[in-house]
Amino acid sequence: MNTNVKVAIVSGPTGGHFFPALSIGDTLVERGIGVKFFVPKREFITGWLEKRGYEFSVIPVVKISKREVFFPFKLLFAILRCLLFLNRENYTAVVGTGSYTTFPFLLASLILRKKIYLHEQNYIPGKITRFFSPFSYRTFLTFPYKNNLPKRKVIISGFPILKEFKEYISRDEILKKLSLEKDRKNIIVFGGSQSASFLNRLIVNNLNYFKENNFQVIIISGREKEKIEKIFLEKEIKGCVFDFYYNMNELYSIADTVISRAGAGTISEINYWQIPSILIPYPYAGGHQFFNAEFISRKNACFLLKQKEEIIYNFPFYFEKFMENYEKIKTEMKKIKLYDEGEIAKIISGDIDEKK
Repeated sequence: MNTNVKVAIVSGPTGGHFFPALSIGDTLVERGIGVKFFVPKREFITGWLEKRGYEFSVIPVVKISKREVFFPFKLLFAILRCLLFLNRENYTAVVGTGSYTTFPFLLASLILRKKIYLHEQNYIPGKITRFFSPFSYRTFLTFPYKNNLPKRKVIISGFPILKEFKEYISRDEILKKLSLEKDRKNIIVFGGSQSASFLNRLIVNNLNYFKENNFQVIIISGREKEKIEKIFLEKEIKGCVFDFYYNMNELYSIADTVISRAGAGTISEINYWQIPSILIPYPYAGGHQFFNAEFISRKNACFLLKQKEEIIYNFPFYFEKFMENYEKIKTEMKKIKLYDEGEIAKIISGDIDEKK
């Protein structure tokens, strides 16, 4: 590795921000470029970085607020800390993957006239992307919609998926590991750490329907694991309940249908694995997920449902509609590509080579 060339990668606190950052870092390292991460203090983030042996520093987090009296001072302190981080080593470029937590670091990078690259995960760009894109060297987008961002700087790259999440494992091997039957269709359900509750209720209220129709249900239920596991046992449901599942590629390898939220990472992974899905966007957090899912729905490549109490009680009706369109969804999904295949790292490393 050429240690004279080093890129700083700054990420937000969620998996939706961190995993694309990690994927970009991995592909840059494969190209012989040094990488250091600057991240908020989150156990799952530092765990992944330590596992891979990456250098990293924890960045100060300042929540942007107009009401807090001390906010300007906290922000100034955070920017000064980030300036110190950046001055310790000669970073050739800075890569940011969104979230308000990256603002001080990106602003410090701008002050030091670093070459800034951004990756926007969602269909509708977040505030950080909108603010810094005019100053960026390049802005990479997951979805093919440029959203009035500076056209000459925007590249439609797709979402960088971790290699681990793309590795196919024998269906029989995973079914055996999870004690599942080979002759049943598998429904994988997950909603994310903060938005699983609605999907949990939806599934629990319709377990009899899934049982009668010979489906196996594998659900990632978050904090409600024990409660849902107990219901599965009482109703003698064939399936599995997890609070979290690290090796999502294992579940994708056996999935016939996915029922999930509509984060950009989830949609990109479903797209990569070509799995027909029912998407129920998380209705909060700025409504980003709805626009992500709507893009796929307009292409007839998913079955989109808005979160309403009514769908819990009428879900068999909607599921039958989905099954009627199952093959069409599968066909249309093949026409879409929302995942990055190393193009981001290729472009960044190419720009660095030009500068040498």
